[in-house]
Amino acid sequence: MKRKSEWGLLYPLFLAFLIAWAGQVAWAQANRATITGTVTDSTGAVVADVEVTATNTGTNVPAQTTSNHN
Repeated sequence: MKRKSEWGLLYPLFLAFLIAWAGQVAWAQANRATITGTVTDSTGAVVADVEVTATNTGTNVPAQTTSNHN
């Protein structure tokens, strides 16, 4: 009778671990950044409803939003 190699038994477990790990790495690449701050005018007064553009310096891709009243 031929004996199975130990990798034959460990291979499915290793493959399952690799798939689970790859899923976690992919999730880490999600777009989840935040920017906080206060928009003020030249007198220091808070200004709401101002269009704000932030540009990623690595990719040169802009992201636009509007400030709120907080």
